Amino acid sequence: SDGNYFWRVRAKDGLGLYSGWADADQGFGGDDVDLKVNSPTSLTVDFDWCISPSNPQTVQFTSFVSGGTEPYGYDWNFGDGSSHSSLTNPTHNFQNETRVAGASTGNIEAQKHEKAETIFESFFKNILNIIKSAGDLLNRTTEKIISRLPIEKAEAQTGWWNSNWLYRQKIIFNNSSSSENLDNFPVLVKLNSSRVNYNQTQNSGQDIRLVDADGATLLAHEIEKWDESGDSYVWVKVPRIDASSNTDHIWLYYGNPSAPDGQNKTAVWDANYVGVWHLHNDFLDSTLNDNDGSNNGSDDVLGKIADGQNFNGTSDYINVGNKPSLRLTGAMTVEAWGVLDTVENRRLVAKQGGDYNRSWSLNTERDDGKYHFMISSDGVEGHGVTSNSAISIGTNTWSYWAGVYVPSMALKIYVNGNLDNSNTAGIPSSQYNNNLDVWIGARNECGNCWWDGKIDEVRISKTARSSDWLAAQYKSMSDTLNTYASSLGVTLTATDSQGRVGVKTKTIDLASGPSCSDTSFNFNSVLPLGSSQLALNWDTAAAATSYTIYRNGSPLANPSYSCAASSCSYTDTGLLPGTQYSYYIIAQPSATKNSTSNPACDGAVSTCSLSASTGNVVTGLNVSSNTCGLIRVVWDNLGDDYSYHIYKDITNVNNVGSGDEIMAASYTCGAGDCTFNDKEIIPGEIYYYKVTSESEGVESELSSAPTGYAHSYCYRAPTWEER
Repeated sequence: SDGNYFWRVRAKDGLGLYSGWADADQGFGGDDVDLKVNSPTSLTVDFDWCISPSNPQTVQFTSFVSGGTEPYGYDWNFGDGSSHSSLTNPTHNFQNETRVAGASTGNIEAQKHEKAETIFESFFKNILNIIKSAGDLLNRTTEKIISRLPIEKAEAQTGWWNSNWLYRQKIIFNNSSSSENLDNFPVLVKLNSSRVNYNQTQNSGQDIRLVDADGATLLAHEIEKWDESGDSYVWVKVPRIDASSNTDHIWLYYGNPSAPDGQNKTAVWDANYVGVWHLHNDFLDSTLNDNDGSNNGSDDVLGKIADGQNFNGTSDYINVGNKPSLRLTGAMTVEAWGVLDTVENRRLVAKQGGDYNRSWSLNTERDDGKYHFMISSDGVEGHGVTSNSAISIGTNTWSYWAGVYVPSMALKIYVNGNLDNSNTAGIPSSQYNNNLDVWIGARNECGNCWWDGKIDEVRISKTARSSDWLAAQYKSMSDTLNTYASSLGVTLTATDSQGRVGVKTKTIDLASGPSCSDTSFNFNSVLPLGSSQLALNWDTAAAATSYTIYRNGSPLANPSYSCAASSCSYTDTGLLPGTQYSYYIIAQPSATKNSTSNPACDGAVSTCSLSASTGNVVTGLNVSSNTCGLIRVVWDNLGDDYSYHIYKDITNVNNVGSGDEIMAASYTCGAGDCTFNDKEIIPGEIYYYKVTSESEGVESELSSAPTGYAHSYCYRAPTWEER
């Protein structure tokens, strides 16, 4: 009467069991509403998996569910953003993950797998509709209640960045050896036909997008090279790669033919980079600083990452200028990939001239055969500080070199991501900035400092990069930092007809998982054996050690099948007459049950089953005697496809056996009921009858046939002895 309402709710499951009461006023004001029904049993769920020998991205799953009440429902979350409902033993390809049709960020209905509305949801929606119809005064309360209704989440489909992109690939970083979070870290993503399907991308990769692990943050990327006949190279700026982690990841999206080019090249490189030169067919600086180079003789050549430049050792170099961003006086890092043809006094990257024009240089020296990183505090020759590598210079092999200057503390040199030497003696607080240009492959004012070999991926930073940073850069550029959806968590959720739920999650590793054995075989036939049995026949699979037989989608418990050299057979008994049953079979090559699917149905076991119906048994049997010398046997006609066997015995109904057949499948019926007039009788005796049906050459079981009896109608005259 005062317009206030108090709500009490409890749930009831299919067994008639109730949950506890959930009390809340004014539209369920509490956040925690527990409506769990404590059912007496739960489902036991498990599954096995194996990798297709012909496609390392394709996995066959085999499920095992017990407990509860059949039929079971199956929901698979493959861990790569895709899912499947209903299949008991699905096959899934992890390379080209397709978006579920209609699923998009915020589209709750599309994320429900089209599941039927639960009884609880339906009940409340009906109640709320009644309340709303009572008048607008309750609208606000109704809306509040609706907003608090439980919504089923489809975890496999939430977090999809944009529904216009049909595919995505998970890229996982292995930073487990690092104790440092790598912030704003440029990662090299190397793609090829084993990692992405080029048929599903635009011809120049315009539609690729890289998204952070949160499924929402779009990341800046730069395509250095896109080659659909080979390797493609993409740089992406990752906001953070967690320390000591091998699970941090991003997503590569593709598959939008109408998307514009999404590159944001300069944003890949943080503000500490003053110059980044990929040297792939050009000499452009990828940073905002626009320190583009001019070429003086170097040639395009296959580099460490896509293309690089070849230097002749006598006159070739690249001049990247002397803009303010390159005039460093404080901390710095210089990085480059190089390979030498001959060992001399070679300059990899330098801002250096003769006396009074010294600044810094990353180079090799003929005298000691080592890598050198040197700086000068005043530009005077001989006043500089050098860090020499412990590793000797090699030829004809790509190496990643980095020099790091930490003012007043250290001058470090790294080789292939490892700290090779650190000089801490006499380190100046600042370095001298001369007026010379930065050269790649040589230095100013030196007639014999030309690089003889190849150079690729040159970078200069105005900060001292850490050891963890440079180690991770080496891994990234060597294609060992990333894995591409190799290890994934797969979850099977099974639900029985009473709403009980069982969940099993396993981690599958596409790189090292078990391979499916070749258990190829043909499922030949399912034939009726009367009214309560069906006979299955299939060819023997050479590698199989056992078989799982599924009837109507559920595995049979310990079926007693038999196998010979070429074929196997199984008779399914105890079936209902006149009922259709569907079967499929999974071959299992080992005790671990890693299996491959029946090749006849290409892995889609829900579409390759064979079906048959048990035979019908005779009904409506009536045995009567109202005519002298005749007993009439009448039964329902099962149809034109049936003929009948008639059995008769004079002892008792339990004695009617196969030897008592008087009409061997030669009796057929016309229109209406079937009638057989038995004139082979002795007056005064009792006769017992059974009638079986036959269809397609198979007779129904005599044991399940209906029975009837009658006395012969006529009086029998006494014999001479009796008289």
